[in-house]
Amino acid sequence: ITPIRGPREGGTKVTIFGENLGLSFREIENFVHVAGVDCIPLPEGYIPAEQ
Repeated sequence: ITPIRGPREGGTKVTIFGENLGLSFREIENFVHVAGVDCIPLPEGYIPAEQ
C-alpha cells in the first residue's frame, strides 16, 4: 500500500498492489478497507487482479 501515511482527516489517495485483487471492478467496489476505514475505489485506477 502506498503511501504508508497520510493526514488523520483522510482524503488520501492510496494504491494497493498485490495478487488476487478481483477479476473485475465490481468484485472490489464495496469491499476496500484500510486500517478499518471504508475506502472508495476508483474504476480508472483498477487493474484486474493486480492493482
